[in-house]
Amino acid sequence: MEAGGFGWVERNALAKLPITQVFTVRDDVLEVLIDTPLGDRTERLPLSGEVKTGTSPKGEPWESRTRFEGDALTSTMRVTLAEGTRTFTIRRTLHDERTVLRQTLVLALPDGRVLQARRLFRKVTP
Repeated sequence: MEAGGFGWVERNALAKLPITQVFTVRDDVLEVLIDTPLGDRTERLPLSGEVKTGTSPKGEPWESRTRFEGDALTSTMRVTLAEGTRTFTIRRTLHDERTVLRQTLVLALPDGRVLQARRLFRKVTP
């Protein structure tokens, strides 16, 4: 988060926020409802591997693609910046009899730095 411009106070606060993710598959599209105390949003990820394109609020062009790679669902987003390309990859795998979702996050920055993080989500039965 530091590389993304977040200060120390913001990074510590964001790291402690509870995150709930709800996954639904509809018509070959994975819908991920992401709920935090700061608000919620829904991401729609076509499972066909098609490339989606758009422009960030800062006017930066991006492209993303989600596809299965073995037992992992991998999403990759590339953003074109003035100083080069920033690539963000999320690799999702299921563990412990499908009760734990492990997300491995990798951020490759234009200056060559590569940052990694891992999040675990446990299945909650309502």
